[in-house]
Amino acid sequence: MKKLLTVLLALAGAVSYSTEVQQQKIKCGDTEILLVSRHYWNLNSIDYKGVNLCRPRSFFGNVVRFKCGWVGTGHKENKIGETGLDVKFFADGKEFVPAGKTLDVKKFEMKKSSVLLDLKIDYTISFSANKLVEQAKVTVLKDTEVAQFYLFMHPWCGIFTQAECVNADGSIESIDFSRMAKKQSLTKRGISRVNYYAPAEKITAVSTLRTITPAPGGKSAFLFWNRGVDRKLYFQPVPRMKLSAGTVFEYELTTAIEGK
Repeated sequence: MKKLLTVLLALAGAVSYSTEVQQQKIKCGDTEILLVSRHYWNLNSIDYKGVNLCRPRSFFGNVVRFKCGWVGTGHKENKIGETGLDVKFFADGKEFVPAGKTLDVKKFEMKKSSVLLDLKIDYTISFSANKLVEQAKVTVLKDTEVAQFYLFMHPWCGIFTQAECVNADGSIESIDFSRMAKKQSLTKRGISRVNYYAPAEKITAVSTLRTITPAPGGKSAFLFWNRGVDRKLYFQPVPRMKLSAGTVFEYELTTAIEGK
Protein backbone atom coordinates (compact mmCIF):
# COMPACT_ATOMS: atom_id res chain seq x y z
CA MET A 1 0.00 0.00 0.00
CA LYS A 2 2.84 2.40 0.87
CA LYS A 3 4.55 1.73 -2.47
CA LEU A 4 1.31 2.37 -4.35
CA LEU A 5 0.77 5.64 -2.48
CA THR A 6 4.31 6.79 -3.23
CA VAL A 7 3.92 6.08 -6.94
CA LEU A 8 0.55 7.85 -7.12
CA LEU A 9 1.97 10.93 -5.41
CA ALA A 10 4.94 10.96 -7.77
CA LEU A 11 2.74 10.70 -10.82
CA ALA A 12 0.73 13.63 -9.50
CA GLY A 13 3.92 15.72 -9.45
CA ALA A 14 4.53 15.60 -5.69
CA VAL A 15 7.19 13.00 -5.01
CA SER A 16 6.97 12.11 -1.32
CA TYR A 17 10.05 11.38 0.75
CA SER A 18 8.11 10.73 3.95
CA THR A 19 6.24 7.53 3.12
CA GLU A 20 9.23 5.46 2.08
CA VAL A 21 12.96 6.04 1.56
CA GLN A 22 13.82 5.94 -2.12
CA GLN A 23 17.01 6.38 -4.09
CA GLN A 24 17.96 6.71 -7.72
CA LYS A 25 21.32 6.21 -9.42
CA ILE A 26 21.96 8.01 -12.69
CA LYS A 27 24.90 7.24 -14.99
CA CYS A 28 25.96 9.60 -17.79
CA GLY A 29 29.22 8.78 -19.52
CA ASP A 30 31.82 7.75 -16.94
CA THR A 31 30.15 9.62 -14.08
CA GLU A 32 27.41 8.39 -11.75
CA ILE A 33 25.35 10.33 -9.23
CA LEU A 34 23.01 9.14 -6.48
CA LEU A 35 19.86 10.95 -5.32
CA VAL A 36 18.13 9.99 -2.06
CA SER A 37 14.64 10.93 -0.90
CA ARG A 38 15.52 11.19 2.81
CA HIS A 39 17.85 14.07 1.87
CA TYR A 40 14.96 15.81 0.09
CA TRP A 41 16.22 14.46 -3.23
CA ASN A 42 19.56 16.23 -3.00
CA LEU A 43 22.70 14.61 -4.33
CA ASN A 44 24.12 11.87 -2.12
CA SER A 45 27.36 10.95 -3.94
CA ILE A 46 29.34 11.40 -7.15
CA ASP A 47 31.49 8.63 -8.68
CA TYR A 48 33.80 8.64 -11.70
CA LYS A 49 34.90 5.36 -13.33
CA GLY A 50 34.17 3.55 -10.07
CA VAL A 51 36.11 6.04 -7.93
CA ASN A 52 34.09 7.81 -5.25
CA LEU A 53 34.64 11.56 -5.59
CA CYS A 54 32.04 13.04 -3.26
CA ARG A 55 31.54 11.35 0.10
CA PRO A 56 28.22 9.45 0.39
CA ARG A 57 25.72 10.33 3.10
CA SER A 58 27.34 13.68 3.75
CA PHE A 59 25.54 16.99 3.24
CA PHE A 60 25.07 18.11 -0.36
CA GLY A 61 22.76 20.72 -1.83
CA ASN A 62 21.41 23.82 -0.12
CA VAL A 63 21.11 24.70 3.56
CA VAL A 64 20.42 27.79 5.70
CA ARG A 65 20.98 28.52 9.38
CA PHE A 66 18.27 30.66 10.89
CA LYS A 67 17.80 31.58 14.56
CA CYS A 68 16.04 28.23 15.02
CA GLY A 69 19.01 26.31 13.57
CA TRP A 70 19.83 24.59 10.28
CA VAL A 71 17.12 23.98 7.68
CA GLY A 72 17.64 22.13 4.38
CA THR A 73 19.35 19.11 2.79
CA GLY A 74 19.35 16.23 5.27
CA HIS A 75 18.93 18.47 8.30
CA LYS A 76 15.87 17.45 10.30
CA GLU A 77 17.00 18.24 13.84
CA ASN A 78 14.51 21.13 14.13
CA LYS A 79 11.67 18.98 12.76
CA ILE A 80 11.30 21.58 10.01
CA GLY A 81 13.25 20.26 7.04
CA GLU A 82 12.21 21.28 3.55
CA THR A 83 8.48 21.82 3.08
CA GLY A 84 6.30 22.20 -0.01
CA LEU A 85 8.58 19.73 -1.75
CA ASP A 86 7.81 19.23 -5.44
CA VAL A 87 10.24 17.17 -7.56
CA LYS A 88 10.15 15.98 -11.17
CA PHE A 89 12.68 13.70 -12.88
CA PHE A 90 13.49 13.44 -16.60
CA ALA A 91 15.65 10.88 -18.42
CA ASP A 92 16.51 11.80 -22.02
CA GLY A 93 13.58 14.21 -22.00
CA LYS A 94 10.98 11.78 -20.62
CA GLU A 95 9.53 12.19 -17.14
CA PHE A 96 9.85 9.14 -14.85
CA VAL A 97 9.26 8.01 -11.28
CA PRO A 98 12.33 6.79 -9.32
CA ALA A 99 12.27 3.02 -9.10
CA GLY A 100 15.71 2.19 -7.68
CA LYS A 101 17.21 0.76 -10.86
CA THR A 102 20.34 2.54 -12.17
CA LEU A 103 19.54 4.57 -15.27
CA ASP A 104 22.23 4.84 -17.95
CA VAL A 105 21.19 7.84 -20.04
CA LYS A 106 22.61 10.62 -22.19
CA LYS A 107 20.94 13.37 -20.16
CA PHE A 108 19.19 13.56 -16.81
CA GLU A 109 17.27 16.49 -15.33
CA MET A 110 15.71 17.09 -11.95
CA LYS A 111 13.46 20.05 -11.24
CA LYS A 112 12.83 20.70 -7.58
CA SER A 113 11.02 23.36 -5.60
CA SER A 114 10.92 23.57 -1.80
CA VAL A 115 10.67 26.00 1.10
CA LEU A 116 13.42 26.38 3.71
CA LEU A 117 11.50 28.19 6.47
CA ASP A 118 11.43 31.76 5.05
CA LEU A 119 13.06 31.06 1.68
CA LYS A 120 11.79 29.32 -1.44
CA ILE A 121 14.44 27.60 -3.53
CA ASP A 122 13.87 26.45 -7.10
CA TYR A 123 16.74 24.03 -7.69
CA THR A 124 17.56 22.16 -10.87
CA ILE A 125 20.14 19.57 -11.84
CA SER A 126 21.12 18.96 -15.45
CA PHE A 127 23.48 16.00 -15.83
CA SER A 128 25.15 14.85 -19.06
CA ALA A 129 28.44 13.10 -19.91
CA ASN A 130 30.75 13.90 -16.98
CA LYS A 131 29.16 17.35 -16.45
CA LEU A 132 26.80 18.40 -13.68
CA VAL A 133 24.99 21.75 -13.84
CA GLU A 134 23.19 22.95 -10.70
CA GLN A 135 21.04 26.07 -10.61
CA ALA A 136 19.44 27.62 -7.54
CA LYS A 137 16.93 30.49 -7.57
CA VAL A 138 16.23 31.88 -4.11
CA THR A 139 13.06 33.87 -3.33
CA VAL A 140 12.73 35.50 0.11
CA LEU A 141 9.14 34.88 1.23
CA LYS A 142 9.17 37.23 4.23
CA ASP A 143 11.62 39.46 6.07
CA THR A 144 14.15 37.20 7.74
CA GLU A 145 17.71 36.97 9.01
CA VAL A 146 20.14 34.25 8.00
CA ALA A 147 23.23 33.38 10.03
CA GLN A 148 24.79 31.11 7.40
CA PHE A 149 23.68 30.20 3.90
CA TYR A 150 25.23 27.64 1.54
CA LEU A 151 24.36 26.57 -1.99
CA PHE A 152 25.85 23.74 -4.06
CA MET A 153 27.58 21.96 -1.15
CA HIS A 154 30.03 19.29 -2.33
CA PRO A 155 31.87 17.05 0.17
CA TRP A 156 34.82 16.15 -2.07
CA CYS A 157 36.74 13.10 -0.83
CA GLY A 158 40.21 13.11 0.70
CA ILE A 159 41.75 12.00 -2.60
CA PHE A 160 41.57 15.68 -3.58
CA THR A 161 44.72 17.12 -2.04
CA GLN A 162 44.98 20.43 -3.89
CA ALA A 163 42.73 23.15 -5.25
CA GLU A 164 43.09 26.21 -7.43
CA CYS A 165 40.91 29.29 -7.11
CA VAL A 166 40.58 31.22 -10.36
CA ASN A 167 39.64 34.82 -9.66
CA ALA A 168 37.48 36.98 -11.90
CA ASP A 169 40.61 38.83 -13.08
CA GLY A 170 42.25 35.55 -14.13
CA SER A 171 44.72 35.35 -11.24
CA ILE A 172 45.10 32.00 -9.45
CA GLU A 173 45.42 31.12 -5.78
CA SER A 174 46.43 27.61 -4.70
CA ILE A 175 45.23 25.61 -1.71
CA ASP A 176 47.16 22.63 -0.32
CA PHE A 177 44.75 20.67 1.86
CA SER A 178 47.61 18.60 3.32
CA ARG A 179 48.96 21.79 4.89
CA MET A 180 45.63 22.77 6.40
CA ALA A 181 44.76 21.75 9.94
CA LYS A 182 41.84 19.38 10.39
CA LYS A 183 38.57 21.34 10.63
CA GLN A 184 40.30 24.43 9.21
CA SER A 185 38.28 26.49 6.75
CA LEU A 186 39.04 29.25 4.25
CA THR A 187 36.67 31.83 2.78
CA LYS A 188 37.51 33.41 -0.59
CA ARG A 189 35.58 36.03 -2.56
CA GLY A 190 35.71 37.03 -6.22
CA ILE A 191 36.23 33.48 -7.49
CA SER A 192 34.80 32.44 -10.85
CA ARG A 193 36.18 28.87 -10.99
CA VAL A 194 37.52 26.24 -8.60
CA ASN A 195 39.71 23.30 -9.69
CA TYR A 196 40.03 20.31 -7.36
CA TYR A 197 42.92 17.90 -8.05
CA ALA A 198 43.32 14.23 -7.11
CA PRO A 199 46.91 13.61 -8.34
CA ALA A 200 47.15 9.89 -7.55
CA GLU A 201 43.91 9.13 -9.40
CA LYS A 202 44.64 11.74 -12.11
CA ILE A 203 41.16 13.20 -11.70
CA THR A 204 40.18 16.87 -11.76
CA ALA A 205 36.84 18.40 -10.78
CA VAL A 206 36.31 21.85 -12.28
CA SER A 207 33.48 23.95 -10.82
CA THR A 208 32.54 27.16 -12.65
CA LEU A 209 30.20 29.73 -11.14
CA ARG A 210 27.75 31.81 -13.14
CA THR A 211 25.86 34.68 -11.53
CA ILE A 212 22.37 35.02 -13.01
CA THR A 213 20.94 37.49 -10.48
CA PRO A 214 23.35 38.58 -7.73
CA ALA A 215 22.43 38.44 -4.07
CA PRO A 216 22.33 41.74 -2.15
CA GLY A 217 25.42 42.94 -0.34
CA GLY A 218 28.02 41.93 -2.91
CA LYS A 219 29.78 39.60 -0.47
CA SER A 220 29.24 36.16 -2.01
CA ALA A 221 32.10 33.74 -1.42
CA PHE A 222 33.35 30.18 -1.64
CA LEU A 223 34.10 28.31 1.57
CA PHE A 224 36.74 25.56 1.65
CA TRP A 225 36.58 23.29 4.69
CA ASN A 226 39.14 20.57 5.37
CA ARG A 227 37.33 18.13 7.65
CA GLY A 228 39.93 15.39 7.25
CA VAL A 229 37.37 12.91 5.91
CA ASP A 230 36.53 15.30 3.08
CA ARG A 231 37.43 18.64 1.47
CA LYS A 232 34.12 20.44 1.41
CA LEU A 233 33.33 23.19 -1.07
CA TYR A 234 30.41 25.52 -0.35
CA PHE A 235 29.13 28.57 -2.22
CA GLN A 236 27.90 31.27 0.14
CA PRO A 237 25.56 33.75 -1.66
CA VAL A 238 25.32 36.07 1.36
CA PRO A 239 27.06 36.34 4.74
CA ARG A 240 25.09 36.77 7.96
CA MET A 241 22.47 39.37 7.04
CA LYS A 242 18.84 40.42 7.02
CA LEU A 243 16.92 39.71 3.83
CA SER A 244 13.81 41.58 2.73
CA ALA A 245 10.67 39.87 1.45
CA GLY A 246 10.56 39.71 -2.34
CA THR A 247 14.34 39.62 -2.79
CA VAL A 248 15.40 37.19 -5.52
CA PHE A 249 18.87 35.93 -6.42
CA GLU A 250 20.05 33.09 -8.64
CA TYR A 251 23.31 31.27 -9.32
CA GLU A 252 24.53 28.35 -11.43
CA LEU A 253 27.44 26.03 -10.77
CA THR A 254 28.78 23.75 -13.51
CA THR A 255 31.04 20.90 -12.37
CA ALA A 256 32.99 19.00 -15.03
CA ILE A 257 34.88 15.80 -14.20
CA GLU A 258 38.10 15.19 -16.11
CA GLY A 259 40.26 12.13 -15.63
CA LYS A 260 42.41 9.25 -16.73
